[in-house]
Amino acid sequence: MAFQVTSAGAPPTNIISALNAEHQSHDFTGLFHYDGTEVNPAGVEQYISLATPTDYTSAALVVNQAKALYNLHLTYSNGGNGIPCFAHKVTDAANIVTEADIDPTTVYSTIFNAIKTLYLAVRTSYVNHISNLRPNQTAAVFHTGADTVDVLGAVPTIVDESDLVVDMNNLKAQYNLHRVNVTGVHAFVNTDSVTSPNAVSGSIDTSVTLVNELKTKLNLHFADAVAHTGAFGADTENVIAAASVSYPSGLYDLINQIYTKYELHRVSTTYHNTADSTNDLNPSLYPVSTIAGFISAAVDMQTNLNAHFRGSLTYSKAVRLV
Repeated sequence: MAFQVTSAGAPPTNIISALNAEHQSHDFTGLFHYDGTEVNPAGVEQYISLATPTDYTSAALVVNQAKALYNLHLTYSNGGNGIPCFAHKVTDAANIVTEADIDPTTVYSTIFNAIKTLYLAVRTSYVNHISNLRPNQTAAVFHTGADTVDVLGAVPTIVDESDLVVDMNNLKAQYNLHRVNVTGVHAFVNTDSVTSPNAVSGSIDTSVTLVNELKTKLNLHFADAVAHTGAFGADTENVIAAASVSYPSGLYDLINQIYTKYELHRVSTTYHNTADSTNDLNPSLYPVSTIAGFISAAVDMQTNLNAHFRGSLTYSKAVRLV
């Protein structure tokens, strides 16, 4: 890919032609492009320049930038004239990425709010249950006596993940103690333990997994008529009906489409001088299906697409009017 110059600041056309003729005179044997990354008129190399992603938001921004630069990359061509000047033999119109960009703020907020909504419902049901109360706060004796040991503190103000995971991990711990409490609470130990790892702030997958299991296991515990021998027996009052958390539809469509299209483009000699057999995306990361996997795939994509974009001579560039 070339040095981009605008018509207003371009050297005379004979100079551009001479520079490009010199570039074309080099040996491109073994190189998949006839030119490396484009450099815009401001002198900025066009590559995925954002910091290596470490969380969902930064990964989404990298994937958006990867899409934009990859689609531009496909257009840098010699138009089938057989001259080794710009990157590709012909424009690759077959492997354009068409999925919409990701709005990471909206997506993250949607997932976080779904976790928070379910968690607060789980928390409320647990507190009512151990206190031998219905949702309307009237008495309902599920246990021999109310559990005054395996309690939670006051309802916290949950603003972000760090607030959420502290309280959710505490509920997991207290519930696992409550279900085996046979000291004036249960007649028998309940076996519906929560086994998911503690949630970790910054790893929203862990919060999704834990809150969904809390809902499932608490509902199973409530229904245990063997452990609950109070006058009401099994707790049918505090069943958690709030929806389990799922990821928004299409969350991974963009990164998975880039993978598919790039891999077809990378190896094609319709567009390249030779196939790029080096900068393949790690197939074990695709199709992406979790936030953690999305972050890992974004790192892999940034590394390999940048290497692919730069896959040509390092000491010569063409010049292209834009």
